[in-house]
Amino acid sequence: KPADDDMALNFSDLEADDWAYNSILNLVKKGIVSGDTVGTIRPDGNVTREEVAKMMVVARRFAIAQDTAIEAQDADSVSDWAKGYFKTAIEKGIINGYTDGTVRGTGAVNRAEMATIIVRSINASIDSFNASSFTDITEDAWYAKYVECAKTLGIVNGYQDGSFRGEDLVTRREAFAMIERMVRLLEALEA
Repeated sequence: KPADDDMALNFSDLEADDWAYNSILNLVKKGIVSGDTVGTIRPDGNVTREEVAKMMVVARRFAIAQDTAIEAQDADSVSDWAKGYFKTAIEKGIINGYTDGTVRGTGAVNRAEMATIIVRSINASIDSFNASSFTDITEDAWYAKYVECAKTLGIVNGYQDGSFRGEDLVTRREAFAMIERMVRLLEALEA
């Protein structure tokens, strides 16, 4: 292990042998994620739409919107700390609202939404993707092309049984790993 990984060891709920340890460490070093006030990172917990918005905006180094007014029926569902990040994510086309006019800022994100948000954040084209290589994603699933694009780019993985489980809520650990892979991809493209 690198000598400078003491930062991640400060999280009382993250072991050094965790499969996502290095991904989380890299995101912490880059200032994209941090623990909470009690020194935990809650790797098995869910990630909210506003947390994802913040991570995407910080990871992409976007300027944070100063006008934080969000046009949605439930605009107050976005916490005050997250409004600028969320508004930026909306403006950049990373996060969309739902057909019912809501944005559900504190709502949990599922695996399909996470893959979609990442693909949108890097402006990857999904046009050339038609069928999914995952056994549980039908061609007409709204997220099929996004997930397949994310898989092709090395951002998402499925399970050993060939499934993706897009409707399952993404854990923070999984979200961190996906975001870290996205960051590494972008860094490689910039090099």
